[in-house]
Amino acid sequence: MTTIITSNTGHEIRKSFFTIRPAVLDDAAAISIVELKAVKDENRMVPLGMTLNQLLHVWQRRIEKKEYEIFVACSVENSARVYGFISIQAHSNKEAYIHAIYIDPQYYRHGIGSALINFCEKIFARRFCPSTKLYVEPYNRIGLRFYNQLGFKLTNKKFHHLHILVKEYSSC
Repeated sequence: MTTIITSNTGHEIRKSFFTIRPAVLDDAAAISIVELKAVKDENRMVPLGMTLNQLLHVWQRRIEKKEYEIFVACSVENSARVYGFISIQAHSNKEAYIHAIYIDPQYYRHGIGSALINFCEKIFARRFCPSTKLYVEPYNRIGLRFYNQLGFKLTNKKFHHLHILVKEYSSC
């Protein structure tokens, strides 16, 4: 969501209420809470099956070991207030992978998910990734529509029961 402020010269200045930064260990609890809130909207075929404490340990490990690059969308005024996050793998000249993206349901449709993906697509471009892949629950209509709007295409492949979506990038 963008706040529009009119300056004393009459020009409109657009200011976002969130910023995106790399996750730090202190973000693990907020990331876990966001995932637990948002997972309800995925219409999972297989339940998440983790408590908040178990999920906290998972995200702490992922942040510490740097097995994924994790970015959070957080409040401009309070960087500890996490609205959403994305977890990626992107190696030079290889297909990028979006491992997880979750937004606090209270902040759906505020541009946070699109901003997180756009932020990561700049990383993918700098690393010459030819495409990005992600997995989506088959009954996650909100997610499927969202990814389609961002240019991801449903493939005829599956990973277990999950749909595989891919976005190809131009080499020019």
